[in-house]
Amino acid sequence: MMAPSRRKAFAVDMGYNPTVTNAKVPDDVQKRIGFTDEEKKRLVDLDYGYMAKNDTAFQDWWNKSFKG
Repeated sequence: MMAPSRRKAFAVDMGYNPTVTNAKVPDDVQKRIGFTDEEKKRLVDLDYGYMAKNDTAFQDWWNKSFKG
């Protein structure tokens, strides 16, 4: 599912940016769905260690705040 060819097809068919860095999207599609260099600078990668460590607390907060 994460193969570059599948991500490219998903971008072309569905209009979503690829979730892998090695999927080459056609230029016309990239112009339509892609991010500018300035937008890319604002993207934030998650601290997955922190997220995993605090997953239970996040879920408890979500359940109390929204499912309550």
